[in-house]
Amino acid sequence: MTHSADERGGLIADRDAQITSWTERLSRLAPHSAEAAELRRRIRAMNAEIDQLRGRPPARKRKRTVMKTSYVDHRSGADITLFDISDGLWEITRIKTPAAGRRQQGATRLLRRVCADADRDGVDLAIDATPYKEKGNISRAALVGWLSRSGFTRHPEGFLIRHPTA
Repeated sequence: MTHSADERGGLIADRDAQITSWTERLSRLAPHSAEAAELRRRIRAMNAEIDQLRGRPPARKRKRTVMKTSYVDHRSGADITLFDISDGLWEITRIKTPAAGRRQQGATRLLRRVCADADRDGVDLAIDATPYKEKGNISRAALVGWLSRSGFTRHPEGFLIRHPTA
């Protein structure tokens, strides 16, 4: 359907007002709730409609860049590696402390930093709490206990998750 310039201007203004309303509502929701995800989807669709009304070509879907981050404690040699795998979720893929650096609280310091950064950015942390099969490594029960002291809880799908705290 073809619209006159005045009609297009009115339609764009209406859609802009709706996006503003949804954005305000979104700011009051938990970032990872189903309702927030649905509002973000509606906002993207409404922006695409506005682009179409303005005669712009449809935006190409951009690839999501997965970002790898490593935290290192130079005193103990401990390191934590995580991937920013989606909006609002970081997956911890490695927590490692060399045998000579154990019992120095290096991994605990790093985990606190990771949790503080996740809280600041409002993202969940996920980890599959399976220890490496090397002599002298922490047991699964001890690893789960250590992670639970930092706020991780068991997810129904079996992994551990930590939601941001205020």
